[in-house]
Formats: sequence, C-alpha cells, structure tokens
Amino acid sequence: MEIYLSKATAIAVLTFIQLVIVWASAFITSTALEKTIVWTEAGSVTLSLLVSIVPLAAIVTLAAFISQWFKSSPASLASGIFLYGLMAALPFAFPNLVHLFPTAYMDWYQQWLGNVNVLWLVQSFTYLFSFSSLFLTAGYYMFKAKEL
Repeated sequence: MEIYLSKATAIAVLTFIQLVIVWASAFITSTALEKTIVWTEAGSVTLSLLVSIVPLAAIVTLAAFISQWFKSSPASLASGIFLYGLMAALPFAFPNLVHLFPTAYMDWYQQWLGNVNVLWLVQSFTYLFSFSSLFLTAGYYMFKAKEL
C-alpha cells in the first residue's frame, strides 16, 4: 500500500507544485502590471489555490489508476490526457452527464468566493471523495495483483 500511495502522492505533489507556480506567476504578473498589490484579491487567489486541491485529487487518483493499465509511461500519459479531454468534452454533447465527471468541478473554487452554498459544497465534496476513494482502492488492487 505504501508504494502505491507514494506513487499517487508523487503525482499529487507535482500537481500542487504546478498550482503554486501558477499562483506565484499570477501574483507576480498582477503586481508587475498593476503596480499595486490588492491584498483582498491575493487572499481570494490563495483560497482558490487551496480548494482546487480537492477536485484535482480526484483526477490524480484517476491518473494513478490509469497508470496501472500500461507498462509504458507515454502510453499512460497519452491515455490520461485523452480521458481528461473526453471527460471535459462529453458534457457538451450530453449535458445530463456534466456532474458525473470530476472535470465538472475544476471551477469548484468559484463556489468558495462570495455566496457559499453549503449543501452544494457538501455534495460536491462527498462525490469527489467517493470518486477518489473508488479509484484509489481499484488502483491499489490492480497494483497488488501485478506484484503477485
């Protein structure tokens, strides 16, 4: 379990580092272009960064699960990108499927800015946690079956 969790954790850490880089570049460019720092906006951007971890964790567990199906990293990466694109595009063709994919929650941070609907946040968090748990468990099962 530790080996598989370290794999998923490594993906999550790299994702978090990318979020921090985006946050820092947004903060630096807004400071450089506007010549003033608006601290209320810096707080909301930081809050957006922190709550964006939750939907990204669901996608990270899906990526770790997908990597169990392939022996080569490029094939795993390519299929992960294809699946992400498919999850992002399918709701346009079938609007009823929009909340079945974790990509629908990539703007989840916007719910935390302004008027917060607690019921929707609890439902979203429950779905994302369930999605993560499901794919983390399935990925670990596949990883363990490969070891034998």
